[in-house]
Amino acid sequence: MKKNNNYRWVKHIIKEVSELEDGKTEVIQYVVIGRQDLRFDLFLVSPYTDFILNLPHNKTTTQIAYANVVVPFLNYVYEHPDFEIDKLTVQDGIDFLNSLNVTPYTKHLYSCRLEAFYIYLQDKGIISFNKHFPLFKGKYKNIVKGSKKEVIHNLKAEYIPLFINTAIEVVPEIALGVYLQCFGGLRISEVSAIEYENISLKCDSAGIRTMVINLKDKDLRPDTEYGFIAKSKKNRKQEIIPAFGDLLCTLYEVHKGKYKQETTDAVFIDEKGLPMTNYTYANKFAKLKRAFIQKLEEAEDFEAQAYAMYLKSYKWKTHICRGIFSNQVAGATNNIGEIALWRGDSSMTSALTYLNNKEEVGKDVEKILDELYKGGYSLWQ
Repeated sequence: MKKNNNYRWVKHIIKEVSELEDGKTEVIQYVVIGRQDLRFDLFLVSPYTDFILNLPHNKTTTQIAYANVVVPFLNYVYEHPDFEIDKLTVQDGIDFLNSLNVTPYTKHLYSCRLEAFYIYLQDKGIISFNKHFPLFKGKYKNIVKGSKKEVIHNLKAEYIPLFINTAIEVVPEIALGVYLQCFGGLRISEVSAIEYENISLKCDSAGIRTMVINLKDKDLRPDTEYGFIAKSKKNRKQEIIPAFGDLLCTLYEVHKGKYKQETTDAVFIDEKGLPMTNYTYANKFAKLKRAFIQKLEEAEDFEAQAYAMYLKSYKWKTHICRGIFSNQVAGATNNIGEIALWRGDSSMTSALTYLNNKEEVGKDVEKILDELYKGGYSLWQ
């Protein structure tokens, strides 16, 4: 095939900002697909955008997930300069899936989203095929070329205190966020969208102060296109587990005193005093990750050193904190409904994973917390 070098299919995230009656601003985000003319730097929105904008459960994150499949697929089939969409076949989809060097699970997700695109094209009368579903399942190869690191979703319970302490020491500007993720299950986009008005402190029946965060869809940085897609997967009131005594409230008060700005109500801000983007938060977390592994490497304990090697061999980012939280909840209950409720999941499918780890989780978490108090482990410096 001769590749057409004059244009590429791309996605753009559009932000529309409007002022509300109370003086606040509302930001609406959506995704468009189009052709970028590389000769004249022109972008033409494609009718394929209609597919993206009319997806069920149509949050911006969902639109991006589908666009991340449709766009490379269009670039794949349109490599041939004579290709027309009405010539599209199921085999084209199979060939595209076979060309991807991704994990089997990711390829399965891609195949489901690509199938939805095919159905859309048929419903529009653009292509015609026999509806024998699923279209692609079992017809493509699951081969990952090269060595790709597997992803881990949890840290050993005995090293969680060191992880939190390293965050306080190395990246104090996001230490509270790391705590909220580990003991509240918040996603990175949910953390970066928190404002002080969303936070409330209360005392439970035992007199322990806890925190509840009202998570809502919002965009605190309408000036950026890609750096801030702040979406709560499910708007909800999320309670934070007050692990390690009064550390939660201490962290919150210290963070508020040090970082609160008069110009914004955002809890997490960057060096310029602006609401922190997901990208900035992720970079700071990467710094925490490196420092944490280094502390384990420098420990006298051989098991800690071995665990450092393990963590370097696997892939993990901010989402590991949500795994830490999920495993703690799973250790306290075998009720899948409660796990899904704590995690803020609409579906119980994700929560099933943590039921399988129940025995591994609960004992370690309970033990480390007990030993922490008995041994006087200092989490605040």
